[in-house]
Amino acid sequence: MKHFYSVIFFLGLVSGCAQEQQEVGETNDLATESTQVEEASDSAGGFYESERIIEFMLCDEGSDYTDDAMRALIDDWNTAIDVMDNRVIASYGLRPKYETEMFDGIWTLVWPDMETRDAGWEAWPENGGKALREKYETVLTCQSETTYLYSGHTIAAPSSIWEGEPHFVSYHFCSFNEGVVGEDVQPVETKIAGWIEQYRQTNADDGMALNGLTPLFDSRNPDDEIDDFDGVGMWGYRSVDDANKFAEAWAESDIQAEIDKVVSCKEYDFDMYIFRLPEA
Repeated sequence: MKHFYSVIFFLGLVSGCAQEQQEVGETNDLATESTQVEEASDSAGGFYESERIIEFMLCDEGSDYTDDAMRALIDDWNTAIDVMDNRVIASYGLRPKYETEMFDGIWTLVWPDMETRDAGWEAWPENGGKALREKYETVLTCQSETTYLYSGHTIAAPSSIWEGEPHFVSYHFCSFNEGVVGEDVQPVETKIAGWIEQYRQTNADDGMALNGLTPLFDSRNPDDEIDDFDGVGMWGYRSVDDANKFAEAWAESDIQAEIDKVVSCKEYDFDMYIFRLPEA
């Protein structure tokens, strides 16, 4: 399940999941923050209104890993990112809520575009990457040489600032049903967005968000050891309680039946921790 990573929030059934090996600069380090901001207005309006590049790195805890050491790493990483010209616009970490031997967590980087991403990785080793790797290599190591890239778009932005951590995210890895093509999924996504808008009329502070991800690699590679997918979606929630409340209303609607007509999905749940928020 190497590609179940990442993050901002998405239920993009028009997207895809799997993996691709992407060579990036040398570094075992992580990137900036991402997550929720007030109503996609003021501080992060542009962030939620535009597409972005989302990059996932699989990470393992080292012998000196502690919560305090990890926080120190994130703080030093943010300090290094702050002075870079080509930098990530957000970042968050994911810890699986299921058993896996493939990784301990995922470091997610959110970039404004591919050009910035490529330039940022090229400059990173000499702009903090080497130093951070040497300082924290016994705390956390991340597979920066093999990352997973997606194009992400917002379906439903957070309606409020989320306090407290961890947050809860659920990634849906979906395959088109027989006879279904990508164009058939777009109307369903539009229905989902409309349903969420109606839900928010009586649940203004709903504590949820939704994004769609499209893989920038061959998600149906016959040589890949991972199961194939045509689409991946991510639901993000401020808390498990918010997720349960949303699920109760969802279950009373017929929207899931609409989704089941076009795709079949598997769900993978994570705790999410914010490393870097979009700049105001």
